[in-house]
Amino acid sequence: MKQTDFISICYLINTCDYCITTVGVLTSDVREKIEEKYQNNISYDDLICKYREIYKKCFYLLNTYLKNSIEIQLQIGIVKKLGIRNKSRTRNKCFYSRNFDNFK
Repeated sequence: MKQTDFISICYLINTCDYCITTVGVLTSDVREKIEEKYQNNISYDDLICKYREIYKKCFYLLNTYLKNSIEIQLQIGIVKKLGIRNKSRTRNKCFYSRNFDNFK
């Protein structure tokens, strides 16, 4: 994921959070100011559901990205800790380098 994508997703999360909060307050304010017979006609539940859906998808994307990044960093750390070298540079393949492809 590019940094610009990461930033855009963060902006979307922030915007959705703001809209979910604001639309609820706006709905209450509008209901208080109109005639009682029209109050039940004021509903933005569908809109709030869309914002929540976008919010969840954005968090899922961030979570997946961060999880994959951490897994890659852990694999690099394991490789460094075990002293595994690039297969093309070593003639004697140790147990770990032979089986590293199976490690996931």
